[in-house]
Amino acid sequence: MLVSEIHGKVVPEAQNHEDSLTSATFGHLRYITPRIFWSDLFSRAMSLPDETGVEESLGEAIARGCGIENLSGYTSLRAHFWSKHRQWGEPYLLLCFSGVGPPLYILVEIKLWSDKSGENEEDQLVRYLNVLDDLPWLDSLDSTTPVEDAVRFLIYLTPRETLSDVRASLGSVPIENQGHARQRLFRLRWQQVGEVARRVAKTAPEPTKTILLDVAQFLHVRGLEPFDGFNRSFDLSDITPKLAHFYSTPAHRFYGWSESAALEDLTLYPSPWNQTPTP
Repeated sequence: MLVSEIHGKVVPEAQNHEDSLTSATFGHLRYITPRIFWSDLFSRAMSLPDETGVEESLGEAIARGCGIENLSGYTSLRAHFWSKHRQWGEPYLLLCFSGVGPPLYILVEIKLWSDKSGENEEDQLVRYLNVLDDLPWLDSLDSTTPVEDAVRFLIYLTPRETLSDVRASLGSVPIENQGHARQRLFRLRWQQVGEVARRVAKTAPEPTKTILLDVAQFLHVRGLEPFDGFNRSFDLSDITPKLAHFYSTPAHRFYGWSESAALEDLTLYPSPWNQTPTP
């Protein structure tokens, strides 16, 4: 799916499908060694602000919790997709890093246009924090490392800022557990995944370079990349200076907008960011 979409072979049914997006992206990223890309990505995932307004990156939290900078001690990454928990649901992805130091488990809940489900104790992120506390379940998925020593975090990955959503989830955690939950709960945007992949690819060896460039291009085709300014279109007719001169600096006067008959009608397309999310 990833390669076909890069080359224009698009399946319309997959365009707004979270499972397709997850599979195409992380199905490729799972082959990248822990020492490349991942620490850069985790440095972009941010916690909720504390009482002073300071946010902590997941990279900082990993260094604090595992005593390892830039994932330098980890040599192995295993990815578990859609592993169903008997009580708390079916998280999209569990990343398990192992090597020198304590095992690192990062559960990733992924959304595209939909919102998280549930409220209060049934809030989706609250349920997945509970998943991280179920050590026997984690051990059943990945028994190659001592799970009782694992450092565990949760990433909420969406294409939009989710500060208010994550804050609401934290508010649904019992008050005595909120401090611990705040330290484990992070938010990340899809646009940042592609941005980091493209940047890291510049100095990455093969085949990592190709994997990262493919992922970045795939997210570009899907429209999941940061706004990078306006481009000039040479297909449009020139606007005369008088018509374009709607503000005068010397006079500090706004002249208003004018209509140019020389311009053809422009077709407007709805932005996916403004579409009403589906449940």
